[in-house]
Order: sequence, then C-alpha cells, then structure tokens
Amino acid sequence: MDLVGGERVNRGLVLRLVLLVLLSAAFPTTVAADALDDYVRAELARRRIPGLALAVLRQGQPPILRGFGHASVELAAPVTPDTVFDLASVTKPFTAMAIMALVTDGKLSLDHPIARYIDQTPPGWSALTVRHLLTHTSGIAPPVSFASIINPAQPVLADLTTQQLFEAAARDPIRFAPGERHNYRDTNYFLLGMIIERVSGERHRDFLARRFFRPLGMSSTFMPDSWQVVPQRANGYTIRDGVLVRLRRDAQVELGAHAGLFSSVADLAKFDAALDAGRVLPRAALEQMWTPAVLNDGSHWPYGLGWRLGDRRGRRIVGHSGITGADYLKLPDDGVTVIALTNLGHLIGDVNPEVDSWLGERLAGRWVPGLFVSTAARQADPAPERARRYLDALAAFTRNETPAQATAPLATNLRNIGDEARKTTERRLSTRRSFTYIASDDLRGRGLARYGIPIARLDHYELVTESETRYYTFAVTDDERLADIRSYTE
Repeated sequence: MDLVGGERVNRGLVLRLVLLVLLSAAFPTTVAADALDDYVRAELARRRIPGLALAVLRQGQPPILRGFGHASVELAAPVTPDTVFDLASVTKPFTAMAIMALVTDGKLSLDHPIARYIDQTPPGWSALTVRHLLTHTSGIAPPVSFASIINPAQPVLADLTTQQLFEAAARDPIRFAPGERHNYRDTNYFLLGMIIERVSGERHRDFLARRFFRPLGMSSTFMPDSWQVVPQRANGYTIRDGVLVRLRRDAQVELGAHAGLFSSVADLAKFDAALDAGRVLPRAALEQMWTPAVLNDGSHWPYGLGWRLGDRRGRRIVGHSGITGADYLKLPDDGVTVIALTNLGHLIGDVNPEVDSWLGERLAGRWVPGLFVSTAARQADPAPERARRYLDALAAFTRNETPAQATAPLATNLRNIGDEARKTTERRLSTRRSFTYIASDDLRGRGLARYGIPIARLDHYELVTESETRYYTFAVTDDERLADIRSYTE
C-alpha cells in the first residue's frame, strides 16, 4: 500500500534521411521527440529538479538515452547520458543480484542462517537467514539503520568502517520475529555485503566490478571513495524551507552494499539489456527475485529479493528507487525499462513533501499505453455507493482504525504505517473539492493479488484538493473486500 506517496545533425540529405529513420524507430508515434522534451522540461520546472538523465529500453528497439537540465547548478553544466549519479538504494538490487550469483555458483543458500557467514552475530540474530535480509523481513527495525552512530537530523559527514557499522547494526533493535513482517532498513543490505565479502573472498565493490560491470563495459559504474574526484559527477540537491540547496551526503563508508553505487544511464542501459538477455543471471534466478516475499502467516509482501514489486492497472512492475532521486523501473511483461536519474533528493530519514523527483512510472506511462489512470476514458459510475465506502476507508485510516471490509493483510499493513501518512491523508480529505470515479479494471482470471489475496477489480478515483490532484486505486476481491489502497500522482 502506498498512501503518501540532442543536437540536430545536418550533413546533407542522406544523413538527414538516416536520422529520420532512426528517430522514427526510437520514438513511437505517441512519444515524439519534441513532445518528450516539452513534457520533461515542464516536469523538471514544476518539481524544481535541476537535472535528469533518462534511458528507455524497449524490446527490439534502439535505446533512448537523453539528458535534461543541469548536473551542476553552480556551473550550469548540462546532464548527458554519461553523467554519473549517486544511485543510493538502487544499489540494493545489485547487492541482491551478487547474492544470487553466489547462490547460482553453489557457494551459499538463501535459507542458511547468516551466522554461518558472519562472525560474532548477536544471540538475537540466530534465526535470521539470508532470505530474511534480502526481503527486509529480518526483524531488525530501528527508527533509522545504524541508529547508535547515525543521527538523521544531521547531514551524514563521517568516516565509517565496516566494523563500526557492524557494531552499530548489532545494537539496532529486533522489533519482531524474522519473517513476521516487512520493515525496509539499510542494515539488512549492509549485512548482505558482509556475506558477499566472506563468501567471495573479495571486497563487495570488487566482486560487483569483476562479475558484472567490467564484462559489460560499464566504465562509469563503481563505488567511489568519498575523497575521489569523479569525472562527470552530478551534484546532489534538495529543498529546504522552499530553497534549493546542496544535498550533503559525504560519508566515507567502507562497505556501501546498501547505498554506495554510482552510475550513468548509459551504463545502466547496458546492464539492463544484459539482464533481459540472461547474461547477468539465469532467467529462473531473476524470476525468483521478482517473487513477493512470503511472511510467516502465509501472506505476501510486494518486495522480492532486492526489488520492489507491484502493478499498475494490472501491468506488472518491478524496480527500485533511491533517496537521491534515482528510479530504475521495469515492466517485464511489456518489455519496457525506464531509468530516470535526477539530482534532487532527500536526506536520511527526511520526509519533505516539497521533494518529488522520482519520475520512473510517470515516464513509463508515455511508452506503455493505458498505464495512466488520468488518461483513461471516464466512465459512468456503476456503483456510486462505493465512493462513500472508499472515503470512509481513508477516514478510518487517518484515525488509526481498520476500514470496514478490509482484508486481514491490509488491516495489518495499515496499522504499521506511520503517523505522517495519516496526517497527510487527513489534510487531503479535509481540503477535498471532489472525489470522482474514473474507471474500473476487471482483473478476474489475471492471477493478480495483493499481499497474497487474489483481487478481482481495480476501482480508480480522482481526488482534487485545494493544492493538488491525486489518484486513488482501490483493489477489491470477488466478495467486495478491500485488499489494497494506493495513492499517487501522474
């Protein structure tokens, strides 16, 4: 559930004709180059994003690689497809794929206890497995990872060794039994990095480079030392008190398996093409990574092994985002990948509604017809009483109550959502001007589920407030139970 949240070539007639053919192949009729430019520049201006690098890959088509805006506001340096961005948590799928590579090699098992690979683990970690770390179901759930040495209220400016972070991780509290529920924390992927180093005998960054990056010619993908001068690196920014400021992420971390990778869209396009061709991992291993985690009670969580999982209007989506404004999104059944790297992000633990720079799904909708709710043909509401029921469900959530007819997994998930999301939803409801039915998607026979519960229909609504327009999708079962609620913009 998610409630908050080129230059022209002119060298004669022949070259112009060649370019015309190439552009016709690169852009479908629904996404002409000029229209894409206009859309992206408008979104960057509206969201105050300094720069964006974009890669779009479609099965059987040449990749689209573009840069927009500034990599450095101070120097007015432009973004290009070779601009290097801080990927932050988009590192996690790569760490997970390194684990799966070792599994494929027969060097470790997902269901082995982590104590088999990490020395001096605390007694409370005895039941933790590699799979628990991959799916963020370990039970290690501090307010912020490594809470004893990292203060989210202050910029991260420190030199942190692997041993220091491990000792801090060991002090992070266990708040639930392993496998009981999902709680996304960097600690899990730091520990996976330690496992990779133990099993491979290499530094985490060196294993990734040898196994993935060097063979694919990804010369701009690495985990830099914080003292290192990185050519073509984009500066990071955020917004504080309405003003664009630099994003201070300057920690020197010895092991950055959770958030230390830098790359460009040109490099990531190479990686994604190899991933789809089975040259990174066997297809069976990739599908295993794209399977929802199964919790102890049998319910499912939409996070696999290092990848967030979901769907939009019944279309499967896998991907990951990073706090720095990075988005890596795949629609595997449509053969489309969108990699959108921006340089506007958050600080650790920061919740800033002024920062909204994750553009993967919005851009994907320009290549996947029917992905956007906002462009769907408006239908007459076949059951007007549903609107009242859905508004009541949202109001119940703001009061920390379980909505009527909610499935058990949804009820559990709603209870675990923080107060900030409740306050935001309450504010939207209190300033509501309209709540309008758009359309429904019949999903019977499609095999789609929410938290392990099969769903039959998606009902889409538009909520207009004094300051924004949002879309809400309600997933319901055959017997009209509410299985999920999602809120988003387009």
